[in-house]
Amino acid sequence: MPTRRANDYASFVKESMKLPQIQKLEPTKRFKAIGKMWQETKKSSPSYKVKSPSKKSRRPPGRPRMSQKKKCEAAVKRKISVNMKEYKAGRYSSPKQAVAVSYSQVRKKSPACRRYIRKSK
Repeated sequence: MPTRRANDYASFVKESMKLPQIQKLEPTKRFKAIGKMWQETKKSSPSYKVKSPSKKSRRPPGRPRMSQKKKCEAAVKRKISVNMKEYKAGRYSSPKQAVAVSYSQVRKKSPACRRYIRKSK
């Protein structure tokens, strides 16, 4: 059985496909068998019970966290630039419509941004 290296499923599948017992199976049943082998090695793996590092250690150094409000503002800014290009291509009738649609799309895609993007009356 192939070894399990740091949860790398792709390399596990490549190694498993070389095994004679897997090559004998029909193509449709191969991945099911490989999936079972993956689960078995997961349970016997020493890294299975090891805790993952904390969130702070996973974040790259020198890069502060963005607040939710800033993330929403950045998403709106990106979406406005995309929709302005579409306006120039003829999809929207005015720049105001492109901006309004941008706010609506961001609001719909990420419900957490609804708090920061208010509908005007």
